[in-house]
Amino acid sequence: MLPMTDRNARILLVASLIAGITLFHYGTPGHLMYLHVLLQALFFAPVSLSGWWFGKKGGLAAASAISLVYMYHAVTVMMATAEMAVSNGIQILLLFAVGFFTGTYADIRRSYYQTLSDAKPLPAASFSTEQNLLVHLDESEISMNAVRYVARLFGRSPEVRVTLLYVANNPNPELFASAEEQQSQRARLSDTAASVLGKAKEYLFQNGFEESRLETCLEEGQNTRVSDVILAHQKSHGHTAIVTGRHRFSRTEEFLFGSTALRLARQATCPVWVIDETGVSAAATQANQT
Repeated sequence: MLPMTDRNARILLVASLIAGITLFHYGTPGHLMYLHVLLQALFFAPVSLSGWWFGKKGGLAAASAISLVYMYHAVTVMMATAEMAVSNGIQILLLFAVGFFTGTYADIRRSYYQTLSDAKPLPAASFSTEQNLLVHLDESEISMNAVRYVARLFGRSPEVRVTLLYVANNPNPELFASAEEQQSQRARLSDTAASVLGKAKEYLFQNGFEESRLETCLEEGQNTRVSDVILAHQKSHGHTAIVTGRHRFSRTEEFLFGSTALRLARQATCPVWVIDETGVSAAATQANQT
């Protein structure tokens, strides 16, 4: 929030600009149309400043004030033809558009920096030494990098428990010609999941994990986002962190098809460790706990 003196000074500047441009408008002879067009364009300056300084409400207030003081002049002097009347109407709409979008951007920007400044560190007591990690697996080798990362860091740490989660997203039944074909596909998915979970579990065994510290879980879904299934499992079982591999998609591919790692990092209420193809942590995201 601006100090009152700065706020008042800015309000006075915006009001002075509106008043000054309006007076020039009213004092300019009607036949000097190029000056009227120039003065019309100058009205965007106070609207933009008001939106930037005072947000969406400020931008719209400035546009409203200009419309009120400008309307009489536009009707009596600048509506000699139908084309000019349409032009003046568009001008007024553009003033409101500039005030709205400039103000909205300023509000979002202000809220962003306010959120950063309001962030408070969590007390040390909130970080338990006993960790219950949820490791997401799929059929790709990338997901095994997450397993290798966990094994390297916590293989000999008795206070760390791990749940290996595989999400089998069953295809739509309408895609199959018969129920037998659908069951066959589900069986193949189940076999793939069992193979991946078995391979990951064996790797953790070989690197110091004991049976009591390991769990495996197969979740089935249909036409659901994998990230939603993972987040629901994390919340219901109280996992302290999520570990997942990251596939290197292009921005276009991420936009069209999504990214599980990206969605987890954005939506999770616990830390998310994203492991890239080199097997190192590409990002460790602490979600907002408030």
